Amino acid sequence: MTVLAHKYYAQSILPLSYSSRNTLHSCERRFELRKLYGHDRSEREESLPAEVGHTLHTGYQTYFATRDRDAAAAAFMLRYPAHLCNNRNDQRSIEAAYLTLEEMMAHPIDSRYKIAHINHNGVMKPAIEVPFRINISNVSLLSSGPNIAICYDGFIDLILLDTVTGDYCPLDIKTTKTWRTDYTAKYLYDDQCLPYGYILQRVLNRPTTAFNVLYLVAYIDALKPRVYQYDFPVTEQRVQEWAFTFAFELNMLRQYAEMGFFPRRGSSCDGYGVCGYFDVCGYNNPDDIRAFLDSQFGPRSYDSDTIMKDFDPWFTINLTIEGLS
Repeated sequence: MTVLAHKYYAQSILPLSYSSRNTLHSCERRFELRKLYGHDRSEREESLPAEVGHTLHTGYQTYFATRDRDAAAAAFMLRYPAHLCNNRNDQRSIEAAYLTLEEMMAHPIDSRYKIAHINHNGVMKPAIEVPFRINISNVSLLSSGPNIAICYDGFIDLILLDTVTGDYCPLDIKTTKTWRTDYTAKYLYDDQCLPYGYILQRVLNRPTTAFNVLYLVAYIDALKPRVYQYDFPVTEQRVQEWAFTFAFELNMLRQYAEMGFFPRRGSSCDGYGVCGYFDVCGYNNPDDIRAFLDSQFGPRSYDSDTIMKDFDPWFTINLTIEGLS
């Protein structure tokens, strides 16, 4: 097999995230096409469920910071993806989403928790959508050729102060159309919030061996929206397990990149809809793939050190994972 991995990249760093890891889990080929060719759509794929989720995040975060329902409603309206939904009967219509936001604002979580404030570049800012970057030390995607560093980027929805215990804890907002009376099984062992432990260490400037993570789960509905709150403990062992699991995934990813081969998972070609990369999935020549993606989505222009435009992490840490080099 001809090694073509060096033709993927025009940047010196590969940023991964919770979302891109899920893409890798579902279909390695989709990950390759979305992340490794650098087209204009590579960092986020627009869809109604995702955009409505972002809209509710924006509205609720605005409310938590200001306690102003009008300001929250305005932020919600400006963010709602009307170009993706003009049907009032859609499950994620603007009416259904706004009524869900009203239910979220009515939830009494703020009777105990207050928003934390963080000193960023000399300015105290409310801990809303806190961006962070975890650099994986001494690791390159390719063993030979250009050095391509790997990092893990993310955003913490909110960091809250527990006024009863004095502890700080992250809050993760989840929006869903999956009906459950109890979402414990869906989120108890989800690993999205585990790396937040490393960030809390920087926020508090002291070792954090364990912390609690809050989930606010909003079921979107025009007639009966529902909001549930969960408080799950995170141990030091679980944070370490996240690091080791991430290391295994990186070793697999680096092997695929070295070979220039990412397997297709046919079961993922048509899930909630046909995969956006279905038409190009059968191409083999990297130049043909790049030309197709550029024609569909537009080429990307890369900065020297980052890919996400305007991404300015409040916290950047270097993480060394034993056995990964």
